[in-house]
Amino acid sequence: AMNRYLLVLFGILQNTLAGGVIYGWTGIAGSILITPPSLGGAGLSPTVALQIFSIASSIGCVSQLFPLGILQDSFGPRICSVFSNLVVGLGCFVFVAYSNSDIEDSVDNDNGNDNDNDNDNNNNDGSVTSWPYFVGAILMGLGGPGVQMSVLHLGNLFPGRENLVMSCITNSIT
Repeated sequence: AMNRYLLVLFGILQNTLAGGVIYGWTGIAGSILITPPSLGGAGLSPTVALQIFSIASSIGCVSQLFPLGILQDSFGPRICSVFSNLVVGLGCFVFVAYSNSDIEDSVDNDNGNDNDNDNDNNNNDGSVTSWPYFVGAILMGLGGPGVQMSVLHLGNLFPGRENLVMSCITNSIT
Protein backbone atom coordinates (compact mmCIF):
# COMPACT_ATOMS: atom_id res chain seq x y z
CA ALA A 1 0.00 0.00 0.00
CA MET A 2 2.89 2.36 0.75
CA ASN A 3 4.45 1.69 -2.66
CA ARG A 4 1.59 3.39 -4.49
CA TYR A 5 2.10 6.57 -2.46
CA LEU A 6 5.81 6.50 -3.23
CA LEU A 7 5.06 6.04 -6.93
CA VAL A 8 2.74 9.04 -6.93
CA LEU A 9 5.28 11.10 -4.99
CA PHE A 10 7.93 10.11 -7.54
CA GLY A 11 5.55 11.03 -10.38
CA ILE A 12 4.91 14.44 -8.84
CA LEU A 13 8.63 15.02 -8.32
CA GLN A 14 9.46 13.91 -11.86
CA ASN A 15 6.77 16.14 -13.30
CA THR A 16 7.89 19.09 -11.18
CA LEU A 17 11.53 18.81 -12.21
CA ALA A 18 11.23 17.90 -15.88
CA GLY A 19 7.64 17.91 -17.12
CA GLY A 20 7.04 21.62 -17.38
CA VAL A 21 10.47 23.04 -18.12
CA ILE A 22 9.22 24.88 -21.17
CA TYR A 23 6.36 26.45 -19.14
CA GLY A 24 8.91 28.38 -17.10
CA TRP A 25 10.19 30.03 -20.25
CA THR A 26 8.91 33.51 -19.43
CA GLY A 27 10.99 33.52 -16.27
CA ILE A 28 14.24 32.93 -18.13
CA ALA A 29 13.33 34.76 -21.34
CA GLY A 30 12.86 38.06 -19.55
CA SER A 31 16.02 37.77 -17.54
CA ILE A 32 18.78 35.27 -18.33
CA LEU A 33 18.25 35.01 -22.07
CA ILE A 34 18.20 38.73 -22.83
CA THR A 35 20.89 39.76 -20.34
CA PRO A 36 24.13 40.65 -22.17
CA PRO A 37 26.91 38.04 -22.14
CA SER A 38 29.17 40.45 -20.28
CA LEU A 39 26.77 40.15 -17.34
CA GLY A 40 26.49 36.35 -17.57
CA GLY A 41 23.39 36.12 -19.75
CA ALA A 42 22.79 34.74 -23.22
CA GLY A 43 22.44 38.12 -24.94
CA LEU A 44 19.52 37.10 -27.12
CA SER A 45 17.01 39.62 -28.37
CA PRO A 46 13.47 39.36 -26.98
CA THR A 47 12.29 38.41 -30.48
CA VAL A 48 14.69 35.47 -30.72
CA ALA A 49 13.76 34.33 -27.19
CA LEU A 50 10.09 34.38 -28.22
CA GLN A 51 10.86 32.47 -31.44
CA ILE A 52 12.70 29.79 -29.47
CA PHE A 53 9.74 29.43 -27.09
CA SER A 54 7.23 29.30 -29.95
CA ILE A 55 9.07 26.55 -31.78
CA ALA A 56 9.83 24.51 -28.63
CA SER A 57 6.26 24.69 -27.33
CA SER A 58 4.84 23.80 -30.75
CA ILE A 59 7.11 20.76 -30.90
CA GLY A 60 5.93 19.86 -27.41
CA CYS A 61 2.32 19.87 -28.61
CA VAL A 62 3.09 17.61 -31.55
CA SER A 63 5.46 15.29 -29.67
CA GLN A 64 2.60 13.98 -27.52
CA LEU A 65 0.94 12.56 -30.59
CA PHE A 66 3.63 11.20 -32.79
CA PRO A 67 6.85 10.02 -31.17
CA LEU A 68 5.94 9.91 -27.49
CA GLY A 69 2.41 8.57 -27.82
CA ILE A 70 3.62 5.74 -30.04
CA LEU A 71 6.53 5.10 -27.68
CA GLN A 72 4.24 4.84 -24.67
CA ASP A 73 1.72 2.63 -26.48
CA SER A 74 4.43 0.34 -27.82
CA PHE A 75 6.81 0.07 -24.86
CA GLY A 76 4.86 1.33 -21.86
CA PRO A 77 5.06 4.30 -19.52
CA ARG A 78 8.35 3.28 -17.88
CA ILE A 79 10.31 3.38 -21.15
CA CYS A 80 8.51 6.55 -22.21
CA SER A 81 9.41 8.16 -18.88
CA VAL A 82 13.08 7.21 -19.08
CA PHE A 83 13.37 8.32 -22.71
CA SER A 84 11.56 11.60 -22.09
CA ASN A 85 13.63 12.44 -19.02
CA LEU A 86 16.81 11.73 -20.97
CA VAL A 87 15.68 14.02 -23.80
CA VAL A 88 14.80 16.82 -21.36
CA GLY A 89 18.13 16.28 -19.58
CA LEU A 90 20.01 16.45 -22.87
CA GLY A 91 18.20 19.67 -23.72
CA CYS A 92 19.15 21.16 -20.35
CA PHE A 93 22.75 20.03 -20.88
CA VAL A 94 22.93 21.71 -24.31
CA PHE A 95 21.49 24.88 -22.81
CA VAL A 96 23.82 24.95 -19.81
CA ALA A 97 26.99 23.63 -21.45
CA TYR A 98 26.78 26.19 -24.20
CA SER A 99 26.02 29.16 -21.98
CA ASN A 100 28.44 28.25 -19.17
CA SER A 101 31.34 27.69 -21.53
CA ASP A 102 31.16 31.33 -22.49
CA ILE A 103 30.66 33.17 -19.21
CA GLU A 104 34.38 33.67 -18.63
CA ASP A 105 35.06 34.44 -22.28
CA SER A 106 32.14 36.83 -22.68
CA VAL A 107 34.00 39.53 -20.78
CA ASP A 108 36.54 41.02 -23.15
CA ASN A 109 39.88 39.98 -21.66
CA ASP A 110 42.01 40.65 -24.71
CA ASN A 111 42.42 44.41 -24.10
CA GLY A 112 40.32 45.51 -27.04
CA ASN A 113 41.86 43.16 -29.58
CA ASP A 114 39.08 42.26 -32.03
CA ASN A 115 40.84 39.14 -33.28
CA ASP A 116 38.64 36.81 -31.27
CA ASN A 117 39.85 33.29 -31.72
CA ASP A 118 38.27 32.17 -28.48
CA ASN A 119 35.17 30.01 -28.63
CA ASP A 120 32.59 32.44 -27.32
CA ASN A 121 28.99 32.86 -28.35
CA ASN A 122 29.49 36.38 -29.70
CA ASN A 123 29.91 36.75 -33.42
CA ASN A 124 32.35 39.32 -34.79
CA ASP A 125 29.47 41.66 -35.60
CA GLY A 126 28.33 41.76 -31.96
CA SER A 127 25.35 39.47 -32.49
CA VAL A 128 24.85 36.30 -30.49
CA THR A 129 24.64 32.77 -31.87
CA SER A 130 21.28 31.36 -30.86
CA TRP A 131 21.18 27.88 -32.43
CA PRO A 132 22.31 26.01 -29.26
CA TYR A 133 19.47 27.64 -27.35
CA PHE A 134 17.07 26.54 -30.10
CA VAL A 135 18.40 22.96 -29.91
CA GLY A 136 18.25 22.84 -26.12
CA ALA A 137 14.73 24.27 -25.96
CA ILE A 138 13.49 21.96 -28.73
CA LEU A 139 14.81 18.94 -26.85
CA MET A 140 13.17 20.14 -23.63
CA GLY A 141 9.91 20.77 -25.51
CA LEU A 142 10.10 17.36 -27.16
CA GLY A 143 10.62 15.40 -23.95
CA GLY A 144 8.45 17.36 -21.52
CA PRO A 145 5.07 15.95 -22.58
CA GLY A 146 6.39 12.40 -22.30
CA VAL A 147 7.45 13.07 -18.73
CA GLN A 148 3.93 14.27 -17.97
CA MET A 149 1.90 11.62 -19.73
CA SER A 150 3.99 8.69 -18.52
CA VAL A 151 2.88 9.20 -14.90
CA LEU A 152 -0.80 10.06 -15.32
CA HIS A 153 -1.79 6.39 -15.19
CA LEU A 154 -0.72 6.34 -11.53
CA GLY A 155 -4.17 7.68 -10.69
CA ASN A 156 -5.49 4.19 -11.38
CA LEU A 157 -3.73 2.99 -8.23
CA PHE A 158 -6.32 4.87 -6.17
CA PRO A 159 -9.81 3.65 -7.16
CA GLY A 160 -12.38 6.35 -6.57
CA ARG A 161 -9.69 9.04 -6.31
CA GLU A 162 -8.16 8.79 -9.78
CA ASN A 163 -9.01 12.36 -10.66
CA LEU A 164 -7.50 13.73 -7.46
CA VAL A 165 -4.21 11.93 -8.07
CA MET A 166 -4.09 12.94 -11.74
CA SER A 167 -4.80 16.58 -10.87
CA CYS A 168 -2.03 16.55 -8.24
CA ILE A 169 0.42 15.17 -10.79
CA THR A 170 -0.72 17.55 -13.54
CA ASN A 171 -0.62 20.61 -11.29
CA SER A 172 2.86 19.80 -10.05
CA ILE A 173 4.33 21.58 -13.08
CA THR A 174 3.11 24.98 -11.92
